Amino acid sequence: MNEKKDTFSTFHPVINFTFYIGAFLLGMMLIHPVFLAVSAITAAAFYITVKGRKAKSFLFGMIPLFLMLSFINPLFNTYGDRVLFTWWNDRPYTLEALAYGTSLAAMVVTILLWFASYSFVMTSDKFLYLFGKAAPSVSLVLTMILRLLPNYEKKIAQIGNARKSIGMSAENGTTKEKAEHGLTIVSAMTSWA
Repeated sequence: MNEKKDTFSTFHPVINFTFYIGAFLLGMMLIHPVFLAVSAITAAAFYITVKGRKAKSFLFGMIPLFLMLSFINPLFNTYGDRVLFTWWNDRPYTLEALAYGTSLAAMVVTILLWFASYSFVMTSDKFLYLFGKAAPSVSLVLTMILRLLPNYEKKIAQIGNARKSIGMSAENGTTKEKAEHGLTIVSAMTSWA
């Protein structure tokens, strides 16, 4: 792996786990804009610290998600006094609903960023260390599941690259051929699993 090892990852598993539980809970419970902005910036900065240059694509992928969630909320939430415009059946699109949607979008993006860095800091060994004595079978199953996810991702990339080299990737051909190539990759993954 090309991920960097940061100092925080070397801390005791209890410290790492407690930090992430606190970040998740506070990120979901506090909706103050200043807290959300600081939390999003620190989550993004830590993700960049852990992933390095590879973080760019994930972070740029969060921008459309943030914008989409921000602008969709006022379509369903019509509460507020300052109407920006009306749409379908005279439903108001309000500034307050937009602000609330922006806060919710920041919350979702922040939690996703913390979860993304969590997977690099809290390795399966640390998770097993923390919960191995309390619930050995449950922690073993969870560790195995968490370990399989990165392996699936690597294997899908490997199969996709191999098929791309022979011109049969899920990105080439007509819609029907793309679907067939994609199903072939899924079939190969199922056989491998």
